[in-house]
Amino acid sequence: MRYRSEKPKNRKVLIMIRNPKKFYAILFLAALLALALISASFKIANASIERDITRMQEEMTETWAQFEAQQAARLAEQKQHIKPTVEYKGRLFVEGMHITGEATHYCKCAKCCGKWANITPRKTADGTLLNEIDRTGEKTASCNWLPFNTIVTVDGDQYRVADRGGKGLDEVGVVDIYVPGSHQDALKLGRLRNVDIVIVSLHKDKV
Repeated sequence: MRYRSEKPKNRKVLIMIRNPKKFYAILFLAALLALALISASFKIANASIERDITRMQEEMTETWAQFEAQQAARLAEQKQHIKPTVEYKGRLFVEGMHITGEATHYCKCAKCCGKWANITPRKTADGTLLNEIDRTGEKTASCNWLPFNTIVTVDGDQYRVADRGGKGLDEVGVVDIYVPGSHQDALKLGRLRNVDIVIVSLHKDKV
């Protein structure tokens, strides 16, 4: 009985074994291919990560911008509710403050202004010419407890603080209103008690 030698099932494997150079060349090419695939995978992954980082940075920038805008809007809203204040001669005054006081009236005669009536050109204590006040019809008042150019209303009529007076005007709530007419006109208007004085606009000048 004859025995035949079994033929190898995979002739390609046998050839590779018999030809190691070809075998190693194929292995090298396979390794290069694997490395190329790995490198491509890394590049794709890196590109994806970079896109994610860029998107996150953009989102953070947008979120920060929205936050800053919200903060600015909140501060602006808070400022609207904060009324301006001025400290003058040791007293704190707030815009919108109501003071119950007294109003008198004066003209530019010697009886009302004393020695200041002889000084020419006639000016208020803040330097405004009385002739200019008479010409424009501006309403001004005198007091020693508010800064110059502060705007007040006295029983609804608006005046600018432009002048100073005697010690009686040191008291908070006492104002002397300038009358562009004669001394008799000022006397007719007389002294008004329990008037409502409202500080409409405070001025920062500490004069």
